[in-house]
Amino acid sequence: MLLALLVTPLSAVPAVEPATQPARSGVEQAYAELWGRFVDSYGIIHDFVGDLPTPEDCRLGKPNAIGWWSPIEDGLR
Repeated sequence: MLLALLVTPLSAVPAVEPATQPARSGVEQAYAELWGRFVDSYGIIHDFVGDLPTPEDCRLGKPNAIGWWSPIEDGLR
């Protein structure tokens, strides 16, 4: 039985039903957009996608001289 499952060609098994193709495509598109926008090259997830401070900004105490633990993205509130 197990051998029969292993030698069954993949073309004999339907990949995805046609009705789920639009949903699957939408999910893949949303995933790609979110991953490309909020996850950096190291796999770190960011909740803010603005410019990050440079090493020079850090040395000068910019943009947030109060403390790096204080959020800079909500400064107008």
